[in-house]
Amino acid sequence: MALHTPLSDADRVKLTYGSLLTPSNELIELPVIGDENSTHEASLEVIHNVIFARVEETLMILAQFIEKSGLKDQLGAGIVLTGGFSKMDGIRDLAIATFGSLPVRLAKPREMDGLFDTLRDAEYSSVIGLIIYAAAPYTPYEIDVNKRVRHANEQPIENEKIDLFETTENLNTPAISEDEKSPKMINIEAEQSKKSDEAGSFSKFWNWATQLF
Repeated sequence: MALHTPLSDADRVKLTYGSLLTPSNELIELPVIGDENSTHEASLEVIHNVIFARVEETLMILAQFIEKSGLKDQLGAGIVLTGGFSKMDGIRDLAIATFGSLPVRLAKPREMDGLFDTLRDAEYSSVIGLIIYAAAPYTPYEIDVNKRVRHANEQPIENEKIDLFETTENLNTPAISEDEKSPKMINIEAEQSKKSDEAGSFSKFWNWATQLF
């Protein structure tokens, strides 16, 4: 961690001093990790450099993801930055420089009845937008229990029913019936009997021939 301060304090510094614009040389006091009773000084310039590096890295990862998806040329509406991320000063300029030809705009919750003043803040734009999108009639797709995206009107595929009794009968039915086996067994016995008779006749002939000499 560049600031060597607890995460809760680092998050507070990010929200308070988070900006991508040219920083000042002002010094602030930050708690030390492991000893929150002690503090050390940190320059806003150092804080700016840390925040700028992380934001730039995030935008570059998103740009690479869009490039690899092969859908970059189809993003006619461009890039929409939402949430607390979009509140950072200078974020749009950095995004324009990162995404190149794609237009970039910032989003905030749409004006609608029933919202508290807190919910009108840009950091809630993602949540409000998702709720409006899910409740709208132009959302024909949903994710089923199997985590599969399907059309809302598509009927779920039922598992094919297996008849256990029919399966059991098939398993108990031999591949070759007894009737099919019987002729083969009879043929084998007849063949053996025939060979035995031939051997007996030859033996009688041999005995008769040897008695002549």
